[in-house]
Amino acid sequence: TPQEFGDTMTDLGFNLVSTANNHSLDMDETGVLRSVDYWRKQEGVHMTGTFDSPEDQQALPVYEVNGITYTFLAYTYGCNGLEPPAGKEYLVNLYPGHEEEMLEKVRQANEVSDVVIICMHWGTEYSMDVNEEQLSLAQQLSDAGADIIIGCHPHVIEPIQWLNDGKTIVYYSLGNMVSAQDQLARIIGMIGGVTITKTVTDGVSEIKLSDARADLIYTKYDIINGHFYHFRV
Repeated sequence: TPQEFGDTMTDLGFNLVSTANNHSLDMDETGVLRSVDYWRKQEGVHMTGTFDSPEDQQALPVYEVNGITYTFLAYTYGCNGLEPPAGKEYLVNLYPGHEEEMLEKVRQANEVSDVVIICMHWGTEYSMDVNEEQLSLAQQLSDAGADIIIGCHPHVIEPIQWLNDGKTIVYYSLGNMVSAQDQLARIIGMIGGVTITKTVTDGVSEIKLSDARADLIYTKYDIINGHFYHFRV
């Protein structure tokens, strides 16, 4: 998409961006590098999921908001059959065959941050049902230390679930935010939300998630002579 769309996102307040999805390699290595370069220049915006070096991929940045530290991770199931060039597997975080590496990254993040947020590009396209892989990975991610799991890819909304007695919230799929898809289930999306509270007692920190929210959004557009115009959310 034109980088001006990214400008609009940041103007609207987006500050965490996952670029790990099944289209990450659509424009090959050049597209990944241009995307990484663009997002690095956006002040106050943190991007993860695609990288320009092994060191960048292995890094574990810790950010802070209101005294609460967090780590932001992102992975995808694949890239529509496209593979990174040999020796440049670091370009995109793919989890198939690397599940244990992903879980270890979550464990490491849990050691250094109050909150671990992970975006998972997973699931069955156009299915409102959560599949077995999603259920299994969500539990493993929660056990490893993930607090907030944000799912995308199916293009429709899937359920929300609490795991491990409320330690982890999983939004299995938020559906579409902006799209030109024409079925009702695909033009209704969701914005999830949750309140994070940190309590420190005798030097020991405790994180609690509460007030889970799910606001529905609707994409409206006009079709004129077979072309799409005037997208509104």
